[in-house]
Amino acid sequence: MAVDLARRLAVARGDAPADVVVRGGRVLSVFTREWLEASVAIADGWIAGIGEYEGNETVDATGKHVVPGFMDAHMHLESSKLLPDEFARLVLPLGTTTVVADPHELANVLGSDGVHWLLDASAEIPLDVFFMASSCVPASVYESPRRSLTVGDLEGLLRRRRVIGLAEMMNFPGVVAGDEHELAKLALATHVDGHAPGVRGRELQAYAAAGIRSDHEASTADEGRERLRGGIDPEEVQTGAAVVVASGFHEPLGVVCRGDAPHEAGRDPVDPRDHALDSRHVGKLGAVDLLPFTRRRYARAREAVSRAQRPSTVVRAAAAFAAAAVAAACGASASTGA
Repeated sequence: MAVDLARRLAVARGDAPADVVVRGGRVLSVFTREWLEASVAIADGWIAGIGEYEGNETVDATGKHVVPGFMDAHMHLESSKLLPDEFARLVLPLGTTTVVADPHELANVLGSDGVHWLLDASAEIPLDVFFMASSCVPASVYESPRRSLTVGDLEGLLRRRRVIGLAEMMNFPGVVAGDEHELAKLALATHVDGHAPGVRGRELQAYAAAGIRSDHEASTADEGRERLRGGIDPEEVQTGAAVVVASGFHEPLGVVCRGDAPHEAGRDPVDPRDHALDSRHVGKLGAVDLLPFTRRRYARAREAVSRAQRPSTVVRAAAAFAAAAVAAACGASASTGA
């Protein structure tokens, strides 16, 4: 979608009508953790402003909450056994508008050709799909993939626009020991995901010193805290360890992902049995909205409901979702390209 900045600014100033205005709901600011009584103005597929606006089309959100689209910060798309368009059809109505995929299962079978195919196959769907270049194919010398991914393969993947870093570094013994081959991989990207089950103490310090910035293998609150102290962001998968860790701080410090749990893909992070969205929920929503972008330094941080952001927005009732992603509902979900 072409971006007309002058028109977006005119809409933000109130000098031109928005294409779509989401009106009547309570808008979550994940930056300040406030609920705002305001409308959301969308112009040319971008959020132009938050406040009082008029538009050519109005989405009535009366009695509902408008929150940023949810981001699954680490998952394996192929584990769902679904093609990208069908996966998008299932998770968008549940509020997930962005996923970050590590396709290492596919790479084990089809090599880098399979990963490039998946990038192309997910380019024109309403779900935003970003990728991490699979760092460990194979994960150890005991595995036999179709073809190992070399440093050159990873460099080729990282040149693709939606590949935003290096995927989980499963060979943590090699990283900790300073293996030359693994260090060459780490030098390719500014953001590297981790995978270090049971690693603690000085070995964890070495893993963090290598530049690893996240880990979804913390199984207890103590392990999660130790990772945070070393500058590694814990990610919640099945255990909920990251959210447990967050409860001891002033703001949530973990991000949410699904990993190898395809049956939980797109799962609502807020219990639908709760009839009020309190500060606990605001913190949890931050763990699927703002934090994956700020803590993990992802490019194209557009998931917060704020100005100059793509409208990856979800309207939800107090107890359950009342609508799918507003971006999809009003046809404003432009593809990011391959």
